[in-house]
Amino acid sequence: MEHINKICKEQEYPIEVENSPTLGNHAVAARDIPRGEGLLRAIPYAAEVFDNYKKRMCHVCLLYHGRGSFQLRCQDCDQVYFCSAACRDIAMGSSSSSSTEPVDSDQDTQDSNTLTPNTTGYHAKVCRTLRKLATWNSDRHTKSIIKLLLHVLLNHWKERQGVPTTYRAHRMLEKEMEKSKGQPIHQEGDGIESLTQALAGTQLQEEASAEGLATHGEKDPQNKIQEPIENDFFDVMRLQSHFEDWDEEDNKDWDRQAQIVLTLLELSGLTEIAVAQGSQELRTLTAQDVKRMISALESNAFGMFDRSKSKPICFGRAIYPIASFFNHSCDENSTAVQADGSEEKVTSEDVLCVLGAEEEVKQSKIAKKKGATKTKKKKAGSLDSDNAPSTPLSSSSPAPTPPSSSPPPPGTVGEAEFGDEASPISIEGEESVLEPSSEPDPYDTRVGEFRMMTFFAIKDISKGQDITISYIDTEMPLQARRLALLTDYHFHCCCERCVREETVAAPGSNKKASKEKDNKKKGGGGGGKKGRK
Repeated sequence: MEHINKICKEQEYPIEVENSPTLGNHAVAARDIPRGEGLLRAIPYAAEVFDNYKKRMCHVCLLYHGRGSFQLRCQDCDQVYFCSAACRDIAMGSSSSSSTEPVDSDQDTQDSNTLTPNTTGYHAKVCRTLRKLATWNSDRHTKSIIKLLLHVLLNHWKERQGVPTTYRAHRMLEKEMEKSKGQPIHQEGDGIESLTQALAGTQLQEEASAEGLATHGEKDPQNKIQEPIENDFFDVMRLQSHFEDWDEEDNKDWDRQAQIVLTLLELSGLTEIAVAQGSQELRTLTAQDVKRMISALESNAFGMFDRSKSKPICFGRAIYPIASFFNHSCDENSTAVQADGSEEKVTSEDVLCVLGAEEEVKQSKIAKKKGATKTKKKKAGSLDSDNAPSTPLSSSSPAPTPPSSSPPPPGTVGEAEFGDEASPISIEGEESVLEPSSEPDPYDTRVGEFRMMTFFAIKDISKGQDITISYIDTEMPLQARRLALLTDYHFHCCCERCVREETVAAPGSNKKASKEKDNKKKGGGGGGKKGRK
């Protein structure tokens, strides 16, 4: 954890990562943190999109198209799509721009070799594997988690080869564009032919290395958040895995799947990993390695959501190693906001505003609930409660949410993952033609911001105190929360809230059981109405 703590200190993030036998690697406050302060920013080490949303997410900057689909793609595998020529060239090499054509649904029979990835782009390494994986007859969850593993190992290979991350590549390209024509990075057309040379240029590489991650943007004193943390492969390897807790059936299934995964990885030449951080010595992945990594990714991945619809749509998942060091609490003291490429940026003031509105709604509901309870008690003596007209609490207006609301906790991808939401276009089949609009398409100039996640304190946090988030819906009752955490995260929650609710609930449960026992003794436990006076 030394390198992570060093980065946090350099970037003035108010957190430290500690290790303990009971909590493992976990984040704590490095100083007193006031409510609303930004804690850190992080970008995914790797991300993957579910197959039926692949045309909507940019493979490079992770921008999601909420109204249609992107047109640039790799026709060789048809598994990766790009929001712009700049993103395409980062993945496939700039020389691919001469042979790349937008998707034309009426030309499905065209030669797939017209868009073969250039060897200067990293996508060429996994293109064949993605194509093979797309035709593999397996369930959606298994395929998606294997794709995430493939991208993790691809990024590890890029680290060993000295290939810039996509985030750094974008930032370096922005500087290059500023020096030349000053065109926006996502502007379609020419002006980006020198991308490969720019990324390979010694001067630019040295400049980026000297400046580190601070090659873009300035310090934001208002929110006290610097550039995002970029983790490495060994941060992923440090994530908690629970494959030892798999039941016999899951173990047998993944013993078989692991061999298939190793075959797919061999197709991409990604079966070797470094023996240690910074080491040039390599070792070959084993089936046990695959199972351990699959379990770690399942338990620590965050869902990526499109929240522009009335019901959020989960279109993929991403792994944020630094974010996974935030332990769970049902009474969490921090929250996360995931950037979706919208022009609005969430600040500490936005978070405080939302927290204030949510508190008002909460207090309003409590007051109305108490009022309804008093009314019910007042009428109980003169009105049959079974026939009494119910007076539901009038639901208050939902609290305003930030432009990019919090992502689900690690391992959670929400209801949308396995559902097909209503959409103006067909995801799997032919894309319908979108009606032309007189307004410029915002997706021509927006950047996906790499699903950058910003953490904010929602309570005052004392120095040395654990910084926590919630992995589940904390509105659920105690037993439901504990069951969800035990099922998905393999631990029995003993946070302060759970212990407090368990202590409070115990006497009430005994009292209720005693009443039911007395009713049965008196003959009132049959079809009669319990507790009726």
